[in-house]
Amino acid sequence: MRITRASSSVRTSSARWLAEAMHLRVPLVCLFAALVACGCAAPNTSGQPPSTSAPQQSSASTQPSLGPKRLTAAIQGDPFTVYQKLNLSGSVRGVSEIQSLVHAGLTVMDTAGQLHPELAEAVPTVDNGLWQVKPDGSMVTTWKIRAGAEWQNGVPLQADDFVFTMQVVRDPTLPAFRDLAYSHIKDVAAADPQTVVVNWSQPFIRADQLFSDKIAMPLPKHLLESAYMQDPVSFTNLPYWSSDFVGLGPYMIKEFERSSHVLVQANDRFVLGRPKIDEIDIQTIPDANAIVAALLAGTVDVVFNRTLSLDQAVQLRDRWPDGTVLFPLSSLMSMDPQMLNPTPAVVGDLQFRRAVLESIDRQQLADGIDYGLTPPADGILDPSTPEYKATQSAIVKYPYDPRQAAQAIESLGYTKAADGLYHDASGEPLRLEIRASQGEINPKTMLAVADDLQRAGIGIDPVVIPLQLVNDEEYRSNFPAYIVNGQPEALTLLERFHSSNARVAENHYTGDNRARYMNPEMDSLIDRYVTTIPLDARMELARQITQHITTNLPIMPLFYDSWPGAQVKRLVNATAQVGVGNADWNAWEWDLQ
Repeated sequence: MRITRASSSVRTSSARWLAEAMHLRVPLVCLFAALVACGCAAPNTSGQPPSTSAPQQSSASTQPSLGPKRLTAAIQGDPFTVYQKLNLSGSVRGVSEIQSLVHAGLTVMDTAGQLHPELAEAVPTVDNGLWQVKPDGSMVTTWKIRAGAEWQNGVPLQADDFVFTMQVVRDPTLPAFRDLAYSHIKDVAAADPQTVVVNWSQPFIRADQLFSDKIAMPLPKHLLESAYMQDPVSFTNLPYWSSDFVGLGPYMIKEFERSSHVLVQANDRFVLGRPKIDEIDIQTIPDANAIVAALLAGTVDVVFNRTLSLDQAVQLRDRWPDGTVLFPLSSLMSMDPQMLNPTPAVVGDLQFRRAVLESIDRQQLADGIDYGLTPPADGILDPSTPEYKATQSAIVKYPYDPRQAAQAIESLGYTKAADGLYHDASGEPLRLEIRASQGEINPKTMLAVADDLQRAGIGIDPVVIPLQLVNDEEYRSNFPAYIVNGQPEALTLLERFHSSNARVAENHYTGDNRARYMNPEMDSLIDRYVTTIPLDARMELARQITQHITTNLPIMPLFYDSWPGAQVKRLVNATAQVGVGNADWNAWEWDLQ
């Protein structure tokens, strides 16, 4: 019997691993909380001047008659910054949502992947003339800044801010800001104070997302240029990135208390109009069960980011008449192999990786872990996207086939011994370490996979990454055999396996290429894909990339997952679910009835 959500019966070995992992976790959580408490950031003392300007839109600035409207949100993470690029690997949950509240880009993406103008008058397109592709393959994209856009301290937003932003994010000594897009940019210029012009040396399919949370959020030149020029090394350690943050978003930092909460207040200067909710209190609540209790008690109104497990969300749905629980398809659960320096070395053998995937019953994983609400995965793209539909026929599939997997492993020189495990010619047992980060679904998936592989004759050493190592990028990059991950941002998954994204020392162990797969053929396909604007030609390259990935398995897709959203029914104009964009992308329109 495998580990499932639908059954209370659990294999003894898996239960022991889970118990040991959870037993280890409790003291680590306590230690981490104590350490963080000692280093709490003080409340904001930056002295941002109070707003005196009139609201931009009367419809968004009507004051409630019964006092300020206040919304309470919950996150599991303990944010040390409000700028998502500094949240390496996205390891601290809730940072991206806080950034969406207090900052804004020229464009913003909704949860369905649709791009909208935010600080810009329009999204650049070929049709409106703001995206021009020249005969020599170079490009020009142009943004016009909305009239009245200004920083939260009252300084007007100008094109020079974006020129400065690009100077910072392209600085090779600041790898946290790194993005594939920058290699395609020739220069960024201010045509006039309200017009930003980007000259591209070659086409890039996500050019219209450049100054957004997807690539590079704007930075205030008037506040940061001096500090950057004087000491680039310490630049990302400034209080600006947390308690002293001055952004462009609908809300402003009022209090920033680590391990406690981040309180934001409505920004009267927001160019799209004053938010309808006056304050949002984002509470740090590490225990998801405590978040469920707070929702039921009415002390929390909405959850941000990956907070509730499907177990909790299903139970909450049946007990919470005042709220709505949503189950979007939000993530791909995968097991990534170590492709650079695997231990044991056989992990680097394609035949072995295929045998491992054929030993895993992915349908049972989806049915047991996700209540059958999500499907198993053969490819890597979200089934609801046009890219998936265009590439589906190119997917190389590996059905659950323990017999074929056994033949493949034995052909590599392994034989089963009396202990039921494979051993090599020297008598050494075949054992794999599989890591997973903290939470519920990653360890649960790891243990279910371990159950299948152990039954197939492969010894497994499961490891739940300790809390004190969550932000240790070198440790997370140098896993010996496999690591279980959730893969968000499906729209960029085809780009992740470029060698430039590999988590190696030269990249300061940052990047989305977790397997550290470096293949010139793949690099060439990705380079052509991201520079091909015509849709049909681009989708043909997407097919080739999909075929390469599913043939060579630098990622082993398991099943699709849902990151449930939960919000009180009286919260309107909001959809608290995790999608391609942040759930609070339109927070200035949210209201409480």
